[in-house]
Amino acid sequence: MAFHFRLARVLRLRSQLRQQSQDEVAQLGATLAGLRDDVSAAQQAQAAAREAMAVEARTGISGETLGRWAAYEAALGRREATLAAESARVAEAVLRARDELLERHREERKLERLQERARARAGEAEA
Repeated sequence: MAFHFRLARVLRLRSQLRQQSQDEVAQLGATLAGLRDDVSAAQQAQAAAREAMAVEARTGISGETLGRWAAYEAALGRREATLAAESARVAEAVLRARDELLERHREERKLERLQERARARAGEAEA
């Protein structure tokens, strides 16, 4: 009987760890989606800056203003690159977390099958 109790405790703990992994994957997925939105927004801002600079260039632009536009566009480019790198890092973390989740799910299924076999043996012993 102690075996059944220990097995149930281990199975419950494994289920909690799997749920924790699922929550982590969901949180990382949300972070990744947010980062991708930020990358898209940075790309759009960079395109808008190029468009505005082109409009000003057609009407005449001073070297100082051109320098400011170029610096602004470069800053947007750095922001986009930083966000893209962070997005790649989080995507890798999502993959690792999903792999861990699958492994925990497999371990939990093994324990469930073990518990079923133990119950069947206990039923046979009682009969």
